[in-house]
Amino acid sequence: DVLAQRVPMVLREEIYATAAMAGGIVYVALQALDAPLTIAIAASLSVTLGLRLAAIHWHLALPVFAWVTLPPKHQDANAPLSTPQKAKERVRMIRRERTRR
Repeated sequence: DVLAQRVPMVLREEIYATAAMAGGIVYVALQALDAPLTIAIAASLSVTLGLRLAAIHWHLALPVFAWVTLPPKHQDANAPLSTPQKAKERVRMIRRERTRR
């Protein structure tokens, strides 16, 4: 992804890596509590599948961030002219457009 200059799939708005991480956390937690292996696997599978299917059904998504360049603010009348103002890069949330199906 870095060489192709693309945003990694994990950092996009779809909820699939988050569901996998939640399922993994459930599995590790149940194993730490000495739960039977079949229960740990079933619970982690249920959490992962449940989160992913809920995200698909209800169009749930993670917030998307993007770098935007803001124009410089207007100079104050009392500010010296020799101090040029540069555009600043900021991070802001981009709202996802909802599509009707």
